[in-house]
Amino acid sequence: MTMDIQEQIADLIKTVIKRSQWAGVFEDVSFFGLDIPNNRVFGDFSSNVAMALGRKTKEPAQEIAVQIRQGLESELRKSVLAEKIEKIEVKTPGFINFFLSASYLYDVLSEICKRRD
Repeated sequence: MTMDIQEQIADLIKTVIKRSQWAGVFEDVSFFGLDIPNNRVFGDFSSNVAMALGRKTKEPAQEIAVQIRQGLESELRKSVLAEKIEKIEVKTPGFINFFLSASYLYDVLSEICKRRD
């Protein structure tokens, strides 16, 4: 069974956290949320990982989010997700938003149509 895109993004975040200065902050790296935002302007998926880390470490969530985004973009270049994620942005107070690429969404729709036939 193929891992869905939300799980792949969550795993990418976990990889970045494990390789960062926040690696030992939480025993379980599944401490954060990765949700579908109500408003499309905030991307296809949005994570509160920086705010969760900020609450625990007393560091500014916005600064943590910027550093995590840099790590995500670096990891993304080596990942199968590179063609699936168009951009990653940080929004106040520290959300990390993920926007899927049009080509990936087209591929998903195409697959759904094939299954219907």
